[in-house]
Amino acid sequence: MKRLLVIGLVFGLPAAASAEGFSYDYIDAGYIQSDISGIDGDGFGIAGSMSLNNNWHLFAGYQTQDFDFGVDLDALQAGAGFNTSMSENLDVFARVSYIWAEAEAGGFAVDDDGFGVGVGVRGAVSESVELNGGVEYTDGDASDGDTAFNAGFLFNVTEQVALGLNASFGDDIDMYTAGVRWNF
Repeated sequence: MKRLLVIGLVFGLPAAASAEGFSYDYIDAGYIQSDISGIDGDGFGIAGSMSLNNNWHLFAGYQTQDFDFGVDLDALQAGAGFNTSMSENLDVFARVSYIWAEAEAGGFAVDDDGFGVGVGVRGAVSESVELNGGVEYTDGDASDGDTAFNAGFLFNVTEQVALGLNASFGDDIDMYTAGVRWNF
């Protein structure tokens, strides 16, 4: 059960850089593929972020996945983040969140809730390309803590639309996402 919370952590990859710097205002939707200790799953997720000012943002997201052996997983995450510019092409951020996850199989359901914290960087290598990465820790009431490392790539198709790929590697969970983002 402790590994279920890590699934909620990939919500809200930062949006691509613009002429004014990095945007923390977006809606994300995408496909998710996961491997939890050899059990494969896939599904979809939707997430969003909204800046409160130049340095603070709120974020939230939902994921649902179907795994081998008839296991279904739903996860919600909501939190706040602090971001600051280190240069025109580099931002650092820190986030804290509440996470809830429920696994269901054969009419039985188990849920867990807890918190997540993470830090990361976003770097613009061109006007169209952003690289990002970070480390995240989650802990739940019914689970032990878990640490995951992630890395991502965003390509701006237009100022408002970006395509992204992300990979996350934890103790027992590997997760890959491919999605589309609308920046507002």
